[in-house]
This record gives sequence, structure tokens and C-alpha cells, in this order.
Amino acid sequence: MTSQFPSRLSRTLLCSGAGLAALLAAAPALAQGAANQASTQVEEVVVTAQRREEASQKIPVAVSTFTAKQVEQLNIGNTLQLTQYVPNLIGNNNTGLAAANTYYLRGLGTTESIATQDPPVGTYVDEIYISRQSANNFSLFNVERVEVLRGPQGTLFGRNTTGGAISVILKKPGQEFGGFVEGSVGKFNRRSARGSVDLPINDMVSTNLSAFYVKDDGYVKNSVTGEKLNGEESKGIRGAATLRFTDTTRWDLAGLYTNSKSANLINFLCDPANPTRCSDRYATTGVLINNGGANQFAPLVIANGKGNLPLGSETTLKMGSSNFQTEIGSTTVNLITGYLTTDQDYLLDFYDGRNVPIWSLAAGVGGQPSPYNIANNVQNLTAVRGFRFGGFTIANVARTIQFTQEIKAYGSAMDDRLKYVAGLYYIRESSSTDVADVIGFSGTPTLSADRVISNVTKATAAYAQFDYKLTDQISLTAGVRYTDEKKKFGFFDNRAICAVPAASLPATCLDTRNFGSVDVDLNPATPNIVIPLQQEAKLWTPRFAINWTPKDDLLIFASATRGFKSGSIAGRATSVRSTLPFRPEVVWSYETGFKSEWLDKRLRVNATAFYQETEDFQGGSAFVNPLTQALSFSTRNLAKLTNPGLELEVVAVPAAGLTLNMTAGFQKARYVIDQGAPLFDKYNFLSVAGQQKECLAALANQPSPRGDTRTAIARAGNCGNGIVRFDGQISKPVRSPDMTLSFGARYERFYEPLHAWITPAINLVYTGDEEVGAANTSAWRSASGVLNVARDGDFVSGSFSEAHTVLNASLTITDESKTWLGSIACDNCTNEAWPQSSFANYSYYNAPGTWSVRIKRKF
Repeated sequence: MTSQFPSRLSRTLLCSGAGLAALLAAAPALAQGAANQASTQVEEVVVTAQRREEASQKIPVAVSTFTAKQVEQLNIGNTLQLTQYVPNLIGNNNTGLAAANTYYLRGLGTTESIATQDPPVGTYVDEIYISRQSANNFSLFNVERVEVLRGPQGTLFGRNTTGGAISVILKKPGQEFGGFVEGSVGKFNRRSARGSVDLPINDMVSTNLSAFYVKDDGYVKNSVTGEKLNGEESKGIRGAATLRFTDTTRWDLAGLYTNSKSANLINFLCDPANPTRCSDRYATTGVLINNGGANQFAPLVIANGKGNLPLGSETTLKMGSSNFQTEIGSTTVNLITGYLTTDQDYLLDFYDGRNVPIWSLAAGVGGQPSPYNIANNVQNLTAVRGFRFGGFTIANVARTIQFTQEIKAYGSAMDDRLKYVAGLYYIRESSSTDVADVIGFSGTPTLSADRVISNVTKATAAYAQFDYKLTDQISLTAGVRYTDEKKKFGFFDNRAICAVPAASLPATCLDTRNFGSVDVDLNPATPNIVIPLQQEAKLWTPRFAINWTPKDDLLIFASATRGFKSGSIAGRATSVRSTLPFRPEVVWSYETGFKSEWLDKRLRVNATAFYQETEDFQGGSAFVNPLTQALSFSTRNLAKLTNPGLELEVVAVPAAGLTLNMTAGFQKARYVIDQGAPLFDKYNFLSVAGQQKECLAALANQPSPRGDTRTAIARAGNCGNGIVRFDGQISKPVRSPDMTLSFGARYERFYEPLHAWITPAINLVYTGDEEVGAANTSAWRSASGVLNVARDGDFVSGSFSEAHTVLNASLTITDESKTWLGSIACDNCTNEAWPQSSFANYSYYNAPGTWSVRIKRKF
């Protein structure tokens, strides 16, 4: 892939340049029509980033906003697609799961979707928090706008927003009859339909019904089973009602149901069964989609029927929301209630029916480990086996029930010099995850773990923010939130050997009864250490800001904000000794910037500089022991994470109907390790500093700092896992490229001969080099055929993701009244491919390029 990159980039730039030239060349001819009807100013946007409606340009918050019009113009169908246009935001489907998005914003994110852990970029739908990552790829089928708030939002949005928040605001029912229907077809036999209708009953009651359906065949060819993989079948329906009791009192109610059958299974650019076949995407797992309900792991039986699931993933979200709003004097009060359930069933083969690639440290001069000679230690192109039970397969049945209640009040006082927002918040979430891990690459399915994990979270919070206008030009902001959170965990081992009284329970059972009695540490000379199954956190998350408005169209601001992400327990682990707790992740963010408009609102320029410091950064990884080939999962408080950066957003309307936009993100995220930390943490597990010292000693063929008497080769297993690289250095934080850029051009003009509006548009999205695996472990093949980790030659597999540029383009035609719309569009038009995730040294590539044709009718 490396050798092809320059030609791909050149091709992308040539295509985009040609598109821009054609777009601008068409401008004079199109402008002969109704030029005065086209837009001549940048669109004004109202947001609720501070939990009340305000003009986006007037608030000291770094927020990227997408209106319904922009969502349609960019051909965006879900929240994942938005990430291309937000500076310093990286988003992609999680490994295996297409309904779960991993968001990394300013270097903070997580790839762990299990219910015991929380994402640091919160997702909200109509002010209701969606706690589970498993259902955060929200379909935008009747959206008013989407706001992406960058940086911690701990004061007004609360816990689990250390990276930021993605807030989806859906359309409320209209007071007049109307709506739309839309249908589209596209590549991979993709078909979709969506529609919405407003049905007012009377002056007091308005209702809306909207729905969508998407289906495609999938883009991956399975050489073993002949099935198509990574297809999608999704559907959803939403009913909403607005009751207007008086001019100052209203009640918004909504019910939402979505169901998604989709997957993000590992696939390859060339067929592993026939490496010369490279025209499509390929997989070679023997696990079946059409298994007819049969056990996929026979003769091994998995508890509770999980082994009978089909290959793939199914996620169902049901949500009810209520927002009662009334005005009491100058104060608006909202009672916001949310109730939702999330069900996710999946059976996914993460090893593609084969063994995992093993990057081991080979012996160099004098028998000491060498990270630059792995020619005889790589198992990457093992023979395709097509085992029915896969290589490493996880079967999962999970359910989460969540209830939230919020009382929010906002308003103004002192002749509008003081604005305030305050509230009380409560959440209760209970989850049950029945999950089994099956190792199959040896030819016989072996149960690594099979357990039910239960966890309950209760949190209460109180918050307030005050904005005081000190002078006509200077405003001060002060706010704080207090959160009291309690978590409780439980484990039940499904295996028959664990269905015994506590007195005879084997130590290998992942069972609640074992957590207080098993010797969990790495030092047999120390006594047992109890692993707590309950946690409590009480934290203050303040915010301070100052605004200076030297003129109407210029805001200069500075702020300091604190946020935190909940602590938890490493629920993905497969043994009691590895199921350790970790502390909350706490971040301070310091920002300064400006928001400005120029040339009679034809030009908007916003910029934010930030410095972020995260204590107790929570990091997780899946790594392979190079000696035993056993897969281990770990989540720990790894380090301090610092990240200075800059974000720029520009929108310009240089001519009527022509809109240009550009976003840029720059950051320099890095881990800071306390080299003076003890070798072992409180659970007698190696700290990162201890692990690095052990790795460096092994590489230098020196004695172990902790007295490990094994050979240097054996001790080198401390290298290449967690955040310690193969060379013993600390790794680069994942999904934190130094640069992200996007550029778009759209030209809307009325073409008189056709009595129609014609709008060509292109968007270029650039992402710099990044790592997508915690230990930054990848392999290259040199010109002489030697595999290495020194980036010599062509990329083979692993976590390195080379810089890439994506081209999206569309052409839209609407009739004079804008009742009918037709469009043709392509996403990733030049079919760029890059690793967007990695799992145990396997690279998970992005989806290939697509095209679509769409017709929409408004009524």
C-alpha cells in the first residue's frame, strides 16, 4: 500500500482539480438565470451548545454545526459520516461492529464497546444521553441539526464528555401538513428509502411520523463460504407529538425505534486464498451468516444459545423521550425524561478463520532481542483453513436499560446583563452482557471464557453556569457541576465446572465469588488482593471563560474547562487476575480563540487554540503474548496525555451561490510517563514505567529490574504491548494525526433553459499519518523480502495508517420551486483504502468507495 500512495494522492488531486475547474467554468453560464435568488451570505446557525438557544458565533464554545440543509448537501446519512468535516475528530466503525462508532476527539476516545466501559465523546439525541457505544451510529433520517462540541463539556453535559459531545437535534412536528419521500439506489445493490410527514391535529396538537429503510448486499466476498459480508439492513421509525397548552407552555413527546443488522468484519485487499486476486475485498472465515440456527461451534456448546447466532451483528435501540417546557417569569423550565433500551447480539470472527499475525523479537547479535529482524517470527500469511468456528470468535448477547431525568432552568436577569442555566440530573443504567470467547485457529474450538457480566450505574448531578456582561464588550462566564456516581459489577461464569459451591470453586472461574479470594497479582510471595466490585466517584467539573466583543462580528474568548470520564473495571478480560479496576479519567482544557465574520457576512473565520492535559488516561488494548500466542485484553490508567493543538474553520461566499468551506485541525498528542513510579501498581501489576524498564533491559541483554530470571528473549514480551513499542519507546497516542484537513466547494445556480437549480459540489478530506493500535505495532516487507518493524518496504499489516485523501462529489438538480430533487453522488470516489482500526496485529480497512442516485419529493 505504501508504494501506491503517491499515485493515489496524485490521482485524487487531479480529479478534485478537474472537478473544481468544471464547477467554476460552469459559473458564468449558470449565472445568466436568477442570480439574485442565490445565497450571498454565510448561513446563520442557532445552537444549544450551552443548553439554551444562541447564535453559534456569539458563544465561547468550539462547536461545529451541521444544519438539515448541510446534511443533505453533503449526502450524510449517519453521525459517522459527519466526522470527516470536523477538525481533530477521527471516527470509524469499531472492529466487528458497524453500529458502534469509535470517536477520537482531540486525542480522546475508546474502541471498547462492552457495557462496563464508557466512551469519552458523548452522544445525545434531543438532550437525552445515549450511554452505550453499541448504538451511537445514529441515522439522520429527520434531523434538524447536529452539533459537535469539541473539548470537555463536563459542566453542562456532565460525565463521559472529556473529548467532547455529539448532539443530534431531531425535527419537531410542524403546524402545517407537509413532508417528503425519498428513494435511492447505489453500489453493492444498495437501496434506501426514507420519508416524513407532519400531521397537525389542531392548533394545539401537532404530530410527525418519519421512517427509513436501508439494505445492501455487502462489499466483501467470502472465498470459503461464498457469502457476501459487511452488508447492511437497517430500519427505523419515529413518532413525535407537540402539545401547545399556551404560548409559554409546550410538551414534546417522541418514540424512536431503530434496528441495524450490519458488521465490520475483517477483510483484505487481496484474497488470502488467492493472493493474486485483488480486484475486490475478501475474507476467508468459515463462520456462516446463513447458519439456519445451527451451532457454529459444534461439538463445543456455548451457554444460552449464543453459539447459534449467525455471523454478524444486530443492534436494536428503543427510546422514549419527554420534554415539558414552561416559562415562569423570565425563566424557562424544562423537565426532560428519557427511557431507552439497547439490545446487541453478535457473533464475529476477528481472526478470519486463521491464526493471528505474531510479531516477535528475534535474536540478534549475541542472542539478545532485536526489534529490527523479525523475518523468522512472523506468521502473517498462514494457510486459509476455513474453520466453521473461526480463528478467534466472540459471541455476545447484551441488553442495557437506561433512565434519565433532568430539570433544567435558564433565563436572564438584571436587564439581561446576567444569563444563567442550572439544573439537576439523574441517570440509572443497568446492563447484562452474556459473552463467550472461542479460540479456533488450532483446529479445535476452545472456550477461552464464557461469562455473564452485570453492571449498574447510578449518578446524580447538579450544575449551574452564569454569564455576566461586565461591560457592553466584556462578559465573564463561571460554571460548575458536581457529580456523585456509583457503579456495581457482578460476574457469573457460565461453564459447568463453575456451577459448584464457593468452597470448591476453581480459581479459573470468572465469578464474583472469586474476586475476594484469588491471588490476583504477579508476585506469589504477596498475600491475596481483593478486587473491588463497587466504585464511587465524586467530582467537581468547573468552567471559566471571558469574552471580548470589540465589534458586532468579532468575538475573542479564553476559557478553562474540566471534565471527567467514569472509572470502571476491565470487563473484556478473561481471568479474575486481569479484571482490574481503573480510575476516572480527568482532563483540563485551556482554550483561546476568536469567531469572526467579514465582508458583509460573506466570510466567516473561526479559530481555536487549545492545550489539553489528561490525568489517568484510560487506555485499552488487545495484544498477543509472543511466547504463548494467548490473546490478552487490558484496560488501565496508563499515563498522562498532553495535547496542544489548533483548529480553524472558514466559510466563504465569494459570489452568489458559490460556497467554499475549509476546516483544519493540528495537534501533537503524546503520553507523559512518570519514570519515578514504582515498578508495580497497587495490584502488583507492572506499571507502564516498570514495563518500559523491563523491555529496555531485555533489549540490552541486561538483568531484569524486578529480578525476572528468564532469558532476555522471554523478557522481551514486555515490548510491543500496552503503550510500549517494540523498541522500548513509548508509543504515539492512537487516532491522533498531527493534521486533518477538509475543503469543500458548492455552486448553486438557477439554469434558465431547464427551469431548474443545478448544484455541483466536491469535498476533499485529508488525514495525516496515524496509529490505530495502542503499541504502534506494524510490519513491513523490504525489497529483499525481509519482514521488519522499521518501516522498510511495503506495509504488510498492523496499526500504522498512512496519510490519505478522500474525494467526495455530487451533482444535484432541483426544480424551480425546489419540490423535486435528484442527485448523483460518490463517496471516496477514488476508492482509497487505509487501516482504520487494528486488532491483535490485523488491519481493519475502511469501506470501499460508493456511488448513489437519489430522488426526493417534498409535499
